[in-house]
Amino acid sequence: MLSLDLNKVFSDLENNWYKPPGLVLLLGIWFAITLSLAGIFQPSYLVYFLILTIGVFLIVLIWHHFTVRLPKFPKNKLSFVVSIRCENESTKQKVREDFIKTIQGLLINGPSGKLFHYVSVPERISRNLTNIEQVGEFQHKTKANFIIYGRVRERDVGGGKEDYFLDLDGYVSHAPISENVSKIFGEEFGELLPRKVRIGKEKDIYKFQFTSEWTLYVSKYIIAIALALSGMLEKALTLFNELNSELKNLIPPNKQLKNVKERVPRHICQIHLAYCRHFHDLWRESKSDAYIDKLEYHLDAIPNTLRKNVNYYTIKAIFHFIKDRDTKKSEIYLLKIKDRYDVWYFNYAFIKAYDGNLKIAIHNYRKAIQMSLDASKIIEIEEFIYWVVTNEKDKYQLYFCLGFYNWKIKKDLEQALNDFNSFLENIRDGQYKTESKLATNWIKNIKQEIIKKKKSS
Repeated sequence: MLSLDLNKVFSDLENNWYKPPGLVLLLGIWFAITLSLAGIFQPSYLVYFLILTIGVFLIVLIWHHFTVRLPKFPKNKLSFVVSIRCENESTKQKVREDFIKTIQGLLINGPSGKLFHYVSVPERISRNLTNIEQVGEFQHKTKANFIIYGRVRERDVGGGKEDYFLDLDGYVSHAPISENVSKIFGEEFGELLPRKVRIGKEKDIYKFQFTSEWTLYVSKYIIAIALALSGMLEKALTLFNELNSELKNLIPPNKQLKNVKERVPRHICQIHLAYCRHFHDLWRESKSDAYIDKLEYHLDAIPNTLRKNVNYYTIKAIFHFIKDRDTKKSEIYLLKIKDRYDVWYFNYAFIKAYDGNLKIAIHNYRKAIQMSLDASKIIEIEEFIYWVVTNEKDKYQLYFCLGFYNWKIKKDLEQALNDFNSFLENIRDGQYKTESKLATNWIKNIKQEIIKKKKSS
């Protein structure tokens, strides 16, 4: 009988040591031990009191340390935390074997497994992660990247049958984003995650495993978006590509996974386009051919079904010009864009001017002027045209465009005069007769504007 009682005591201690009753039980055991030892060694009351007090102090200190101690995560990996509360030990064991370990296996053994550090938090922590505020505080303290949290309950559903009811929610950290983007992101998370799942006990193994797979697919998807929002495009692309491969031949069993499967390729396209813009910017600064090759790689990596969009056509047109000066291909891609905007008119005007058709070029510059212009784009466009005409002397007709550009768009009258004069000075063999007359007249108009400006000031 005594053996059974001791077994129960130690069983309760093992399962509940982190709870206040567990502390009371530990202190009771310590009191019983010291009392037994006192009967054997018969120390003075003072020594007994000191030993008892020191022991109590150490037990409380150690218990407090281990009950509030939070897990630590390596900085070079993405921390994936699962926190599931259960009502009893049998349910906890079932969830651990069929849900938590399934997620862990799928995550760690997948192609992106090396990116993650997986942690299933113990009961002493999960019991305090019941709402978004508590989870947010936990994330702030631990710097966890992604947290799945919730609970599993057993409920009588009638006829002497019991089912499991799984309630899940999630939390993901990312770089600061606008309130509107954050709202959309949160709504998408809530839409896709299996928030409330009923699992019949007779099918529990298969349903738990399916829910694990569903949870993991959505988790990877959400983590990938968070990584992209935080500027970690390479890791985001790794996850999206892995998901795309995993879901490619999957017939989605529900609307949530159907949406994930449809959206993943679009995100892959957006990341490749972001890389294209990035390498184009680097090329503008350095003019290194290495960046053109990287730009081409990411253009080619965009799925064929997702190339029919303004961003792809625009970057493709730019690529064909900066790599091969192929204005014909550039024009083909620009003309695929139906909704024209200011930068489109600038780009189209440039390739027509490069080919020598200054009439169409000026016509498109006039259209661009009628639209709202971004100051940074105005400078970027001017710098690019100057770079081309400086390195390709035979394309001196671009000075005509620069003159018009500085006159009508930048309002830099002095520079406009210089550009028009450069155009006139380089004309040979009777070329550009109409534009020559226009430039001569425009120079007179600009000089008059300069005189008026000086008088008014």
